[in-house]
Amino acid sequence: MRTRRAIYKELERAYYQIGISPEQAGVFDQIATKGKATINDITRRLLREPHTILGLINRMEANGLIYKEKDPDNHSMITISLTEKGYNTYRQMLDIRKTMVKSTAVLTDDERGQLEKLLKKILDATLKRLDKKG
Repeated sequence: MRTRRAIYKELERAYYQIGISPEQAGVFDQIATKGKATINDITRRLLREPHTILGLINRMEANGLIYKEKDPDNHSMITISLTEKGYNTYRQMLDIRKTMVKSTAVLTDDERGQLEKLLKKILDATLKRLDKKG
């Protein structure tokens, strides 16, 4: 837990420099991956409550990073996309992540591969348990 917190703190400081939070970075990932996303998509992928995601979305919209629009196929659904400013911020965010690789630079390629597999295994098992609990 301490390692996770230290890495999170380093990311938090770096993201603050470009005006976003680590939580907003997660939202950026979900939108940029497919070009757009719904609040339900983001909520499900980030394992957060809808009201939490809605608060992040509203702040990002107020900062000109995203825009909302009604889905043309389903008028009750709102899709969220990045603005030009949002894409620029997302690119800066990706640059920050590239420099963050320094945290794992102390590991060999083999160790990094093992760590990635182990973390994925833990994540998959945890997600299965969460799904069973509903």
